[in-house]
Amino acid sequence: MSVTQLPARSSSGSVLPVISRWIVDPVASCLPVLRSEIRSFAQRAGLAPEEVDEALLITNELVSNAIHHARTQCRVTLRLTASTVRIFVSDHSTAVPVLRAQVRHARRGRGIRIVAGLARRWGWTGHRAGKTVWASLDRAPA
Repeated sequence: MSVTQLPARSSSGSVLPVISRWIVDPVASCLPVLRSEIRSFAQRAGLAPEEVDEALLITNELVSNAIHHARTQCRVTLRLTASTVRIFVSDHSTAVPVLRAQVRHARRGRGIRIVAGLARRWGWTGHRAGKTVWASLDRAPA
């Protein structure tokens, strides 16, 4: 089990955007470690508590989907600006994320619905090595 944080970067030496990345192995036991690291990063970057919680929930759902469906390592990227939080989860599967109909007693299948409910926008992009699912949150004015 491994969650590896990659070196952070910002554009042209400016304070914003702040970007952090992690590589996550395809095992559910990585999720608590990833959530802890993202919480620390987001708090250090100045996100409000409710912004941290929403970013964590969205990231957890997207990574859980990658673990369950793609079964490959995934790359998690958080990009913070003064006005938005963008979350990107890239995996090595070409399977398209699906916004499923609600099934009251289903054990799974609510992840993308949760993401769609919290995010201002969400979507996915296919690429040669798989896909990236992304979500965008608006930040509260400072």
